[in-house]
Amino acid sequence: MRIGFIGLGTMDGPAALNRIKGGHDLSVCDLDKTRAEEHLALGVTWAETPAAAAQAADIVFTMVF
Repeated sequence: MRIGFIGLGTMDGPAALNRIKGGHDLSVCDLDKTRAEEHLALGVTWAETPAAAAQAADIVFTMVF
């Protein structure tokens, strides 16, 4: 399944890592790209905008404050 993550903070960051471990393809977007470093090292695709993360996904998780 292709999953988009918008926001990789305290809750979504670890949730995204669990989805990677589950074998899903992820597209992620966050205001701070450094939050995605661990995810990107595991083969996740960086999306420059939330819309780009959503367009590449079957389902989207958002956790923004």
